[in-house]
Amino acid sequence: MVTNLHGSPQWLYGHRYCTPGDMKNRIKEQQWLFADRTSCHDCWSNQYRLLQAGLAYLLLERRI
Repeated sequence: MVTNLHGSPQWLYGHRYCTPGDMKNRIKEQQWLFADRTSCHDCWSNQYRLLQAGLAYLLLERRI
């Protein structure tokens, strides 16, 4: 990786290069798990449905 940013190569790779790719992977994971039913035309309805699915997943994962 060639850059003009200041910092150690390990820090730049871990915080500048890997973080956006990791975020993209988390978005794809959310879409694979929860976003199969975003059929509403209103964005807020889809967002609410995803929020409910995410909260249900957390409750099942942590067994509260």
